[in-house]
Amino acid sequence: MSPCRQRPQPIFALLFPILLACTTATCQAALEPLSHLGLRSSLIPPYDLSRPFAEDEPALKGMNPQLEKQLLEALQQVPLTERILKVAVAEEGGAPVALIKVQVGDAQSRLFSLSSVEQDAAAALAAAFALPLQLRHVDFWAVLPELDHAGTEWHRTVFSVAAERRLYQQLTAAGQRTPRELLASLSAVRYDPVFTHYAVDWASAEGSMPRTAYTAPRLAEEWDGLLKEGRSVVQDLPGPSSLVRTILGDVPNGGKVAITVDDGPHPLITPLFLDILRREHVKVTFFVVGDKAEEYPGLIREIARDGHDIGNHTYSHRRFSKLSTEEAYAELRACSKIVATLTGTVPSFLRPPGGDFNADVLQVADRLGLTTALWTHNAGDWTRLTPEAVVNRATYGIRSGDVILMHQGDMRSVAALPLIIQRLRSRGLTPAPLSEVCGAGVQRIPARLAVAQRARLNLTE
Repeated sequence: MSPCRQRPQPIFALLFPILLACTTATCQAALEPLSHLGLRSSLIPPYDLSRPFAEDEPALKGMNPQLEKQLLEALQQVPLTERILKVAVAEEGGAPVALIKVQVGDAQSRLFSLSSVEQDAAAALAAAFALPLQLRHVDFWAVLPELDHAGTEWHRTVFSVAAERRLYQQLTAAGQRTPRELLASLSAVRYDPVFTHYAVDWASAEGSMPRTAYTAPRLAEEWDGLLKEGRSVVQDLPGPSSLVRTILGDVPNGGKVAITVDDGPHPLITPLFLDILRREHVKVTFFVVGDKAEEYPGLIREIARDGHDIGNHTYSHRRFSKLSTEEAYAELRACSKIVATLTGTVPSFLRPPGGDFNADVLQVADRLGLTTALWTHNAGDWTRLTPEAVVNRATYGIRSGDVILMHQGDMRSVAALPLIIQRLRSRGLTPAPLSEVCGAGVQRIPARLAVAQRARLNLTE
């Protein structure tokens, strides 16, 4: 297999000022909290959407204040039982999506009502989709304050549901449903097991949880068991001369280029990506982080329903160079397990965070049925480049069989995606998922050789 072709990036692509044209003056300043960097925490959602809020802090996120104000006013008229923490509205191509976040309980008693959460979710969706904004997608979160080991408060997402407008309208037009029945029909609704401890009405609800509910404990709470599994696997590894499946460079295949998207799912960015891909009739590969998939299972199922590849990007996005081989196994096993539970399909590809791996990691991945896949073109969309600069980096010198790395970072990534698709097509290339581009070209090479080739690539994430 040929190693990744190293092509110089054009200087003008790297020197574009870091600006994004927004519809409001405050939009640019609001983009940073939703950046790729904000997704790096292994325990909580993007920081600015999950941090505690002061009583006098406005609920508008600032992505599109005009539309957010309309949504907030509609929610206040319902009204909801739980406290509204934040509303966010973002749009691309005239298809706005929204996030509604409420707080349940408090950091002291932590008691709340499950039925109130469900009623609020159903009422919030009804109010949001009734607006003339023509929202295409609405995510609803209920979060519970928790104190970490240092006494700092953070928000644990204990309930989430992803609702797509067309399906919501079909369900509500079909007749009366209880809030639980409606929510269960929309998506893989997340009911965190914390309900069993703090929901005052859990005893009466436990026997009637919807079949589609995702109620499994976080795999972080089963880490010791995963490490034990890992130790038995590590003892049986054949050594660095063993053959492993890797994609370290391009695979000429007759005009297709793989678009790969790391670090999701993200409650605002993922729906916008999916909307663009539907409009463009393009399939890609989403490399998802396991603990994010646990928080937003509906988005994972939506990705799968649309026919995209779903790859393994570890459970908590930790670099393998900082982990033992047993921990690496736990990271990969946990992510694959979550994806398989939600979609029925075990991931086939691994994207190591930062492209970082060693011979043991490659052997573990191979044992789990994963092909380790790097990239040839880094869009650099998490480094705050303009959409135009992202497109230039992603497509400069692009050829058949190449692999583009993007991220579900912020609105710059959203703005760049359709431009990248158009640029590829203008050059006679077809954007496709990794399985179509490289599936037939995957080769088995010695693990130590793959590590040596990786060292020569000089890749950055």
